[in-house]
Amino acid sequence: MRDERDGGNAERDNRDEFDVEFHPNPRCKICRSPYVHEINQMLIEGRPYSEIIAKFKDKIPGLSKQNISRHKNHFNFVKKGIEKYYEQLEEGAEKVVDSIKALDETIERSLRFLRTIDPTQKPRAWEVTTRSPLGAIKLKHQIMGDYDETEDLLKEIFGQNDIEEVED
Repeated sequence: MRDERDGGNAERDNRDEFDVEFHPNPRCKICRSPYVHEINQMLIEGRPYSEIIAKFKDKIPGLSKQNISRHKNHFNFVKKGIEKYYEQLEEGAEKVVDSIKALDETIERSLRFLRTIDPTQKPRAWEVTTRSPLGAIKLKHQIMGDYDETEDLLKEIFGQNDIEEVED
């Protein structure tokens, strides 16, 4: 029930995530259905009308493509779909950040370990151990698009000779 004293905020606060752009029509069989939010979700996901009809044929008698098409006017599924797209981009971005952080940790751990090795005493161990941070640094810079800076940074960290040996 809408309370005009709060500008309708109480009603808006009680809506679920799909009601943001949902304006139910009392004459629409989908809007009146207890399955309206599930159907809205299927529309957001781009599911074909035939799949929606097949799933709800026993639950919503007489459900047709025309019903679904008209129902889309009551629910702004395009806006919700765009929001979902940006949410997925955010999730993807989080995964990239996690990967970059993992590379940073690999680089740091490898460099700490590398500092414990005396290259004059154990040249082979030094050579093998330098490959891990070098690979992680190169991959991090490829992911981040810092191609031009990679070689200079590696030379600064490991010295000119070590880079040439690894690249061969």
